[in-house]
Amino acid sequence: MRMTMIALLCAAAAQPLAAATFTAAPHTQHKIDLDTAPGHYSLWEADDLTGLNAVRAHFRVRIAVKDPQWGPVFRFQVQRGDELAQVTLLGFAGKKPILLQLDQRLQAGEQPKSEMFATGTQIGEELDLEIDWTPDGEISFTIRSPQSLLLSAQGERHTTKLSGAPTKFSILGSTGEIEVQSLALGTTG
Repeated sequence: MRMTMIALLCAAAAQPLAAATFTAAPHTQHKIDLDTAPGHYSLWEADDLTGLNAVRAHFRVRIAVKDPQWGPVFRFQVQRGDELAQVTLLGFAGKKPILLQLDQRLQAGEQPKSEMFATGTQIGEELDLEIDWTPDGEISFTIRSPQSLLLSAQGERHTTKLSGAPTKFSILGSTGEIEVQSLALGTTG
C-alpha cells in the first residue's frame, strides 16, 4: 500500500502543469516582416508593458543573407532599463540549422551571458515563442515547433531573471528576413 501511494505521488508530480490561459491585450496583435539588407538591421518595439506579463509569437526566418562583416541575427528581447533577456537566432548565410540561444545582460556594457538551446531550426521552419514574466523579474522563454519532431509538444524552455518585470519588448532582424505571422502581447492567468 505504501509503495503504491509513493508511486501515485511520483506519477502525479511528473504530469505537466496545465498551461496558463493567454489573453491578448486590446490593440496588441500584429504581423511583422523585418526584411533587412545585408549589414543593416530593423527594429520593432513595444515600449510600455504596463499591466502585461506575456508575449506570444508565431514566426519563421525566411532568408539569411551574406555580408562580408555581419552574420544574420534575429532577436526577441525584453528589457528593464539596461538589463535585457533575449532569445537570439544566429544564422549562417545559406546554411542550416539556425542556432538558438538565450542571452542575459544585467548591466550596460557587460557581455551577455549565453545559454544554447538544445535544438536549432531551419530556414523557413515555423516556430512558436512564449515569453512569460513575473513582477519580480522571473522570465521564461519557450520555443515550440509545430513542424519538428526534434522538439517535444511542451517545447524547450529556458528561464532567467531581471531585477523586476520588463518594461520594453522588441524584435530585431539583421542581414536577412524574419516574418512574424502573429504577435500578441497580453496576460496569462
